[in-house]
Amino acid sequence: MRILLILILFFPLTALAIDALVPEPTPFQVHLFPYPLKKDGEPLYPGQKVGKLIYRDAVELKSESYRFGGFSALNLVKGKLYALSDDGRLLRAKLDLKDDKIISLSEASFDNLWSEEKAPAKKEYDAEGMVHLKGDHFVVGFEQKHRLGFYELGERINLEKTLSAPAELDQLVKPNGGIEAITKLSRDTLFTLTETAKDSEGNAIGYIVDLKKETWERIALKKTDSFRPTELAILDNEYVALLERSYKPLEGIKVRISLIKRQDIRPGAVLETIELARFTHRSDIDNMEGMDVRRNSDGTRDLFLISDDNFNPLQHTILVWLTLPNLWQR
Repeated sequence: MRILLILILFFPLTALAIDALVPEPTPFQVHLFPYPLKKDGEPLYPGQKVGKLIYRDAVELKSESYRFGGFSALNLVKGKLYALSDDGRLLRAKLDLKDDKIISLSEASFDNLWSEEKAPAKKEYDAEGMVHLKGDHFVVGFEQKHRLGFYELGERINLEKTLSAPAELDQLVKPNGGIEAITKLSRDTLFTLTETAKDSEGNAIGYIVDLKKETWERIALKKTDSFRPTELAILDNEYVALLERSYKPLEGIKVRISLIKRQDIRPGAVLETIELARFTHRSDIDNMEGMDVRRNSDGTRDLFLISDDNFNPLQHTILVWLTLPNLWQR
């Protein structure tokens, strides 16, 4: 019995040590399984409407890699999926779609945002938001040690620079309630929202970041029930898509997708939203934290969402595909 116990303890630790020595990026397989997302307790089918959105597909993602999961950010760039976990690990894979189905995540690999041989403390790399700038260049928003990190994601990851968030965030939020959502408004302007920082009216505090001047100007998002921002993504020249999440023990997880008018996003504004869809606990939705938008030639927009399972075996890593029709305003 004692030998068996030693073996049980030894092999996982050995696996972790060996895995830490594997040169990055590390290839691995992602397995997809149908996920029964629901509406009002009934299974959704492709083409069914959820609010103003059209449901396409939902799959659960699994892998043998112990590092898989915890995804807080999602970017889609030229058919490739980038998903960033909240411990600073980056999944890169080719997203394969056919008709109304998510077919596979192929050519998958993991990489780290840090260059040290050993993983640093989570508070150093608590990544929550990511947005593509141009080419292989991305910017990542971090909580706990509040900042933006600018990266080149080539064959290896290269940190180009960091930009510290306003010092007031240390007083406004708990360590893990900082920069949660981020998107690019223009070549030199970013729009961010925090998870728990509130103004005197209870609205979520955010910032417009001027990359040339390296300045942060306050903006606010009007509170909607108990929802908190988790991600932003540019929809088109008129709107920015917003993903929000709510959790209460008696209500479970709720997810809300809405739009913000781009013309309203200016320093000092209190932003209002246009709701597109809402998922409740009866949808069997999980902790959706990442979102990106794909523009289609017919004028429709595809929204892809990914959940953060918090590395908890009772939760799921779900990839959801929804479509916003071209004539949604009608």
